[in-house]
Amino acid sequence: MQLDLTFNPEFSLDGRVNSVVGISRDVTERKKAEIALRASESRWQTVINTSPDGICIASLDGVIQFVSDKLLTVHGYERPEDMVGKHMLEFLDASYHEQASVKIQEMMDGHYTGVKEFKLIRKNGQRFYMDVNAEVLRDDKGRPVSIFFVERDVTERKHAEEVLRESEEKFRELADYCQI
Repeated sequence: MQLDLTFNPEFSLDGRVNSVVGISRDVTERKKAEIALRASESRWQTVINTSPDGICIASLDGVIQFVSDKLLTVHGYERPEDMVGKHMLEFLDASYHEQASVKIQEMMDGHYTGVKEFKLIRKNGQRFYMDVNAEVLRDDKGRPVSIFFVERDVTERKHAEEVLRESEEKFRELADYCQI
């Protein structure tokens, strides 16, 4: 059993201690809950730190509250303060703003939207592509409280798809020319 002890002296008018009142409370369950919470936080921090994907949590109005180290690296930033507190649309190419807003509203309405591809902006202004999967985090009453994002850099894949598309077009043109 773990006890929380509090002692309060009672003084007489001349400033001498007349008595001491002690209060004790059993805090065993609270201490167990604190230990379990620390262990859970440690496990989640390990998951976040070892994930090959970037992780972000934003408020319902789109203000970034948390970013993982991997997400910082992909975006070209060094410190969480470079992204935290800013609106997530600041990091998204303007041509994708409307699509992102629609997807977030669909999630808020309870519809899972799956992984979507977006063009984002690095610190140096370079555009790159990310597959973004998101989910609304809810409180114990089911009310939305924030949005959880998992983001994977797919820029290399996009470039490979473009090279393949261009090659197919050239092959098609050559085949059409040979049939003349």
